[in-house]
Amino acid sequence: MGRVIYGFDTFEGFYGTSSADGDLVTDGDYKTEEGYFQTLSEIANIHESFQPRPQIKRTHLVKGDASNTIDQWLDENPHAIISMAIFDMDIYQPTKNVLEKVIPRLTRGSLLVFDELNCPEFPGETKALNDVLSINKIALRKTVYQPYSSFCVWD
Repeated sequence: MGRVIYGFDTFEGFYGTSSADGDLVTDGDYKTEEGYFQTLSEIANIHESFQPRPQIKRTHLVKGDASNTIDQWLDENPHAIISMAIFDMDIYQPTKNVLEKVIPRLTRGSLLVFDELNCPEFPGETKALNDVLSINKIALRKTVYQPYSSFCVWD
């Protein structure tokens, strides 16, 4: 079947911010507009209609706090191997929770991508990565196109 993309989002903005996230973020920041979930679903469907086999759905949106929805997703997808996980949650708790839960599904060569690493405005993502994997034990790589995005290859 090939690659399938699962996007997890509350669509309600940050939830459960804490002191680990610094002073610049609060619950509700980055909330999307009403109807955005439906709009994004429609865009994904249009994109899929251009694929060679559009009858095979390859993009799925999971609405809710990823700290909670990841458990059900893992239970419903015992076959799934995670080849790339992109962490763009910005804050500590969901980043930590989801990272801990996906590790057993990674394989050598899987990519872990972090959107706000080493970012003064969003310290929670860096703290979560360090608490789970210890930053000094992984090789982080960067792109010249994004100042705070980094990734590592799972060994």
